[in-house]
Amino acid sequence: MLSGVGIICFAASYTVAFLSGFSRFFHANAFCNRLLGVAGGLISFGFLLAGFLAHTLFLLCKRAVFSQRFVESEQVFFFLIAWGIVAVCLHLMSRRPGIPFELYLLPLALLLIGIGTYGASPVPFPSHAAAPLLRMLHVVAFLLCVLLLAIGSVAAMMYFEQADCLKRKRKPFFGLRLPSLEWSRSLAVSTFFWSLCSLFLGVVCGSILTVEIRPSDGARFPYGDPLVLWALAMLLLWGLSTIRRFALDRPSKSEVAAPLFAFGLLLLLLLVSPFFKTAHWNNEPVLPSHGEHSRAAASTDDRLLFRSLPPAVENRRQEGIR
Repeated sequence: MLSGVGIICFAASYTVAFLSGFSRFFHANAFCNRLLGVAGGLISFGFLLAGFLAHTLFLLCKRAVFSQRFVESEQVFFFLIAWGIVAVCLHLMSRRPGIPFELYLLPLALLLIGIGTYGASPVPFPSHAAAPLLRMLHVVAFLLCVLLLAIGSVAAMMYFEQADCLKRKRKPFFGLRLPSLEWSRSLAVSTFFWSLCSLFLGVVCGSILTVEIRPSDGARFPYGDPLVLWALAMLLLWGLSTIRRFALDRPSKSEVAAPLFAFGLLLLLLLVSPFFKTAHWNNEPVLPSHGEHSRAAASTDDRLLFRSLPPAVENRRQEGIR
């Protein structure tokens, strides 16, 4: 009950902050424009800050209950990404108060909160004792990758909207103020670069975890996992875009569109992930097949059987095996 009230509190605050951002553009003259712009910006920032504090307290309460791991469920994973987007929105609004960043970033945060509330499972992941530091790095790296891709996708949309406005000599939709092309492009390209660096770190940690887990409980994570295939596809896209950049020796629109494409594909993958068998999202390692399980059980029985033999008999048995 308390968690439901917490979700309603910060989701409602974000919704009010989003709607307050539109008050900057409904005016009758220049004085009303300036007055409503300042008032709307302050109201939007105030509700956004209040929702951010409630969001932070909600995550801290979750952390206090499940203190043994960084991300304990699918729901918290989506809420952490939304929390990061709101934090970036607050930072950008304080640095550039004239641009309504809440109208661009808050719909994405509300979408992730909705997915986390109604589409993600609140059941905690099963705990594992093997390599806890690598597991935390693996989760944090993937979390940062998704967060940076979300910010980069919004920057890419602002870039293409501004470019189309300049090309067609029209005003932006709803009269929204947009940042410059250079700023939007720089943010989109830099976030895509650092997201893939974080993704590479997550892939390395996941590969090491695969080696660590296999000898401990006989489980194996399939390399055909949808999230693994997405990670490899993103690294391939990064390589192709880098090659294209150096081949053309000039910036291209594909660099700006890359985070938008990557985040859209990832969001689609996360939405359909309940219908696929993935060792990451369900956190259930694929058990060995029946034949592999029988051979593993037989070898375990052999070790238990010969463990009680006298040393002399055990030495003769080992020599016979050789």
